[in-house]
Amino acid sequence: MIAKYWKPFVISLLIGVLLSACTSASLSMLGVESVDVSIENSQFRIWADPGSGRVEAHRTSVEMPPPGRAETLARGLRAIEQVTGCAVRAGSLAGDQAIMTAELDCRR
Repeated sequence: MIAKYWKPFVISLLIGVLLSACTSASLSMLGVESVDVSIENSQFRIWADPGSGRVEAHRTSVEMPPPGRAETLARGLRAIEQVTGCAVRAGSLAGDQAIMTAELDCRR
């Protein structure tokens, strides 16, 4: 009888854990506060570590049709610069439609 109910429970628990990790920062950003920002139709969650000059952006919005990689990276770059007030160091922006990383240049 109990076996009948434990499998759906375990599956639901695993799905919950996996979904909660979708908008969590990487280990290098643990302890850094996030900021949510919207650029055009995309919503991003930004983690910026001023001490290391590193930043991470996660696109949290679901968009149909999904934007292309170049368009998403351009929006992510704008989101990072808007939240941090710093420029993204040339050539440091990397990632895909979901997660981007970059290095900041705050010498303005």
